[in-house]
Amino acid sequence: MKTIRLWMLAAILLLCGTTTFTSCTDENDNPVIPEIVDEGAWTLDENIDATIKAGDDFFMHANGTWWNKVDKIDLMLYGCVGFMDDINTMAQKLLGAVEDDNLNIMEQHEQDYYANAETDKARMQQAVDILKAATTKEELWSAMGLLKKMGFQVPFQVVSLAKDGIMRLVFIPYTKFEMLSKLSQKAEENEDIDFDINTDDDNNMIDLLKSPLLTSALEPICAAAKTRGVNQQAWPMLVKICEAMGIDPEQAFIFNEDYPHLAEGENEIEPVENLKAFQEMSFEKLSETLLSYISDDLLLYDEDIANSLESDMGLVLTPDSINQAMTENYMAYYLSYAYARKYVTPEMKERGEQFVAELMQSFRQRLAAYTWLSDASKQNVLDKLDNMIVNVASPEWMPEGLIDLSQSSSIFEDVLEIRSTYTELITALVGKSVKEGSFHSGIATFMPIWEANAYYAPNFNSINILPIWLMTPLYDEQACAAYNYATLTVFGHEITHAFDNNGAKYNKYGDIGKIWASDADEQKFDELAQRLSEYYSSVELLPGLYANGEYTLPENIADLGGVEMAYNAFNNYLKQQGFSGDELLRQQQRFFYGYAHLWQARYSDEYIEVCVVKDEHSLPKERINCVVANMNDWYDVFNVKEGDKLYQTPEERIHIW
Repeated sequence: MKTIRLWMLAAILLLCGTTTFTSCTDENDNPVIPEIVDEGAWTLDENIDATIKAGDDFFMHANGTWWNKVDKIDLMLYGCVGFMDDINTMAQKLLGAVEDDNLNIMEQHEQDYYANAETDKARMQQAVDILKAATTKEELWSAMGLLKKMGFQVPFQVVSLAKDGIMRLVFIPYTKFEMLSKLSQKAEENEDIDFDINTDDDNNMIDLLKSPLLTSALEPICAAAKTRGVNQQAWPMLVKICEAMGIDPEQAFIFNEDYPHLAEGENEIEPVENLKAFQEMSFEKLSETLLSYISDDLLLYDEDIANSLESDMGLVLTPDSINQAMTENYMAYYLSYAYARKYVTPEMKERGEQFVAELMQSFRQRLAAYTWLSDASKQNVLDKLDNMIVNVASPEWMPEGLIDLSQSSSIFEDVLEIRSTYTELITALVGKSVKEGSFHSGIATFMPIWEANAYYAPNFNSINILPIWLMTPLYDEQACAAYNYATLTVFGHEITHAFDNNGAKYNKYGDIGKIWASDADEQKFDELAQRLSEYYSSVELLPGLYANGEYTLPENIADLGGVEMAYNAFNNYLKQQGFSGDELLRQQQRFFYGYAHLWQARYSDEYIEVCVVKDEHSLPKERINCVVANMNDWYDVFNVKEGDKLYQTPEERIHIW
């Protein structure tokens, strides 16, 4: 799943689908649903439109009555409302209900924005003095590392990623990640310094961790001893920075020169040449540039500069926007900690881990029956599955990531403490095993736990199930088991991502390395993937507009694998509970209805047109219909026959994982 951020189109695109549906007035063509006593609450029957055959359009069969009750579809950009839309709203409300002493301190400082200007000026002077004390470029490089630790702005960001199963420090030449401001490009043309305020959230870490090029795009500053001197000669600046930050340079990496840009425009990660430019600057120019970077923070406590910024450029930096920027970019780990204290219980975490274990066992059962894969490749798949890190709900929190504003007396000091704590956490992760550090890095860098999301991180070979998936209404202790197992399709979806056409390029340690034992196995996988791509691409969403099966392929593989995995696990459960006959059929039907409910949405044609080119997921209708149409059991459970519009022959049905 993509990250959910309300300001981003990506949040909207999760729910997109098609508005066309096929109706049928022959109710006798639908299977007879037996009346039995159920063991848990079930309310989804009220959504079913029995006038539409399950085999013609299962999405509308399962959701048609609900669809027809929705009379407004303009509640979000391009028009979309649905179940997951409600979950996103709930997630934001849950976060808003979190109370915390540090948050209260920040709110208090909003009331006295410039009240502590003299003390703040003294803090800034400390940073200025560090730069002015330097007499060589090498000393300025060391000063950059020290200033980074102190919470001041410098021309790089750091994250913690994996290589060879160990957490490493990664330098990103991405000045825009400093969310308060950066030196305007116009400053080189004018004597006066202009400020370019950027308080937008950065979402590139999602794509960064998904990129199959990640590991190959990292180069060590210092590798083995025999090449250490050469690499030190290439990056002496970063070596000095590492030493000042207390990091062994051999544990540090950078993006190399051929690393592809992951986004366009304002979210573009800057090329490594920009970082090299700082290394190649003269002492005088570098000193001046670094002073400009830290001077951006003057506007946090100097009212005259802030007013000048507003009058000259029309840009307003408010206490609220400062806190928002800090929250979105440096406080994710701490706020996740505060969120977990309020909502996450040991029972929730244990329940989630048990569900994942159940799904993994289901995957093993299915893998054993595959005929398209050799035993050697099956073993590689099992090895990767067995080494997969399962992160559920929240980690064991690291003190290095927990801010303490009790001694802070202003917004400026808040900002320094927050940035400094972020850097302290990232550096504390370096050298830890991926199992120890992956969840911490993920939370701090790109996915706080309050998001309505779950994700697979190929660089870590980890699945990450965030708390909301174990909370009502996504998981309901009072609900029928079929409802909850339908939610587990998302867990299975994330597991399957480890083996989709992108995830299969990573080995069990999260490094680049194929899981295929032979070219023949890889070729067979590619053939199955191509068939799935072509199947989705054959779906006409609107007159003349077809789905893009190639673009959505990884998510389609994960959808299909996740549903089959969860359905198999559910059948294991039903057998253990002794279900048989009509009772068994009823529960199996409910699983599919529950899955259709999960992606229940109504949307406009304009929404479809945007989603088909912007969203890496298929539209909700296709996430339902195209999945079930490839599942043999669905045909049996709903009596789908040749002549039904979704019908495919057994030979046409695609099974990968």
